[in-house]
Amino acid sequence: QPPQVEEYMVHQRLNSLKKTKSTLPIDIPEKLRRACSVELTTPLTNIINSSLYQSQYPKLWQHEWVTPAPKVTNPKVIKDLRKILCTSDFSKLYEGFLKDWIVEDIYHNLDIGQYGGRVGTGTEHMIVCLLDRILKLLDRHPDKSAVIAASLDWTAAFDRQDPTLAIKKFIELGVRPSLIPLLISYLSDRKMKVRFNGEESDFLGLVGGGPQGTLIGQLEYLVFSNDNADIVSADDRYKYIDDLTVLQLVCLSGLLTEYNFTEHVASDIGLGQTFLPADSYSSQDHLNYISNWSTENLVKLNEDKCNYMVFSRAKEDFATRLTINNCKLDRISVTKILGVWVSEDLSWDR
Repeated sequence: QPPQVEEYMVHQRLNSLKKTKSTLPIDIPEKLRRACSVELTTPLTNIINSSLYQSQYPKLWQHEWVTPAPKVTNPKVIKDLRKILCTSDFSKLYEGFLKDWIVEDIYHNLDIGQYGGRVGTGTEHMIVCLLDRILKLLDRHPDKSAVIAASLDWTAAFDRQDPTLAIKKFIELGVRPSLIPLLISYLSDRKMKVRFNGEESDFLGLVGGGPQGTLIGQLEYLVFSNDNADIVSADDRYKYIDDLTVLQLVCLSGLLTEYNFTEHVASDIGLGQTFLPADSYSSQDHLNYISNWSTENLVKLNEDKCNYMVFSRAKEDFATRLTINNCKLDRISVTKILGVWVSEDLSWDR
């Protein structure tokens, strides 16, 4: 039997809902909602319990109101915009219960390298753990090693999710069977309306994807991407929702060679640099695995935003080459990870 909620539980969550600047047409203004929280508790409890019993998510709570916001100055194409998504306050309340039950079922099966959307972890935690791991790896062979850190990005990660595959992964990770039909209902027949410059579109049905910005939508992505880097050691993969960084310690002794410029003039290798072939360490195999996972799960890597850094204390200057889907990745010396600038020399100068 599916779980049920009690009135006191609904009342507590109703009073703890965050304040909202705007009210959706299907919601109650925030001040009125708080003033009438006692009167709202019984009908909301009945709606939620009926939904749980019938395994049908309320249709109006599946509606999404989206406002496009620019990622860049003067956006010209859709990929230059990000969605600011709003759903019903009552749906947020309901999703809070669902998330608690689902996390209770799958917590021990979630990737320990995922720092997003989990209690007790966050951006600071991931940054500290990532940099600490890089330094510890370099400390093993200070003068003869390097750490290759490859960062990967997916195009429209949430929008490209396949709900059928997501449900399959919810089942595989151990979500209680009584919640699976409800999750199917939640992800089915969702509708979206766009608001822009005071105008609104009609509601249109969504053919797939996951509702970014909702509790269950975020949890869906964590479950969906849980195995996307399983080939990499748990200590060397770092995720924050849809951001992924994988590390590889490379012992350089005997691996560096002179690049043959007579056969090929390379634009990414300096004349004074030695060359580290990609087949002499595991990073390329890791990238190939992640690329194959992306194909099998119907998502698309954004090769233009994928790159790598080399952290090393070795005196010899060297170059290497990594690819994804036959696209050569850029080697960068400085990057911003979750709001923190990180340079290849791990200095605080920037």
